[in-house]
Amino acid sequence: MQRDHRPLRLPLRRTFPSQVNLTGDTNDQVMPWMSIAPGGRIGTIFYDYDRSTGLMGFVYGQVSSSGTTLARTVVQSGIDGDAQPPRGPGHTPFMGDYNGIDSTDALVAVSWTGNGPVSQDVYSATLRP
Repeated sequence: MQRDHRPLRLPLRRTFPSQVNLTGDTNDQVMPWMSIAPGGRIGTIFYDYDRSTGLMGFVYGQVSSSGTTLARTVVQSGIDGDAQPPRGPGHTPFMGDYNGIDSTDALVAVSWTGNGPVSQDVYSATLRP
């Protein structure tokens, strides 16, 4: 096997990604994850933080394989991101902010963490696109 020891040359011209606002609102969309279905549909999940109330919603968004707009579904609303454990009896520890998504052409599976009345909870849902 012959090895190539020539130096790696990088192009001088570089391009950088640009931000796209598909939601058209002033809320902050944070902690996004994305999944692409075999047929090309783009699915995304994120926490939608409303700066005026301090509450978050967990949102599933999708763009069809030939689309340019994001259709949104609020999966859970009213998540208080400031009410972090430890709190309540026994001071249940904070496990973290986690979410995930996986897509087929027929179904979308999502999971996320949210704050319950005493501790942090883990949720999941199966959605039809």
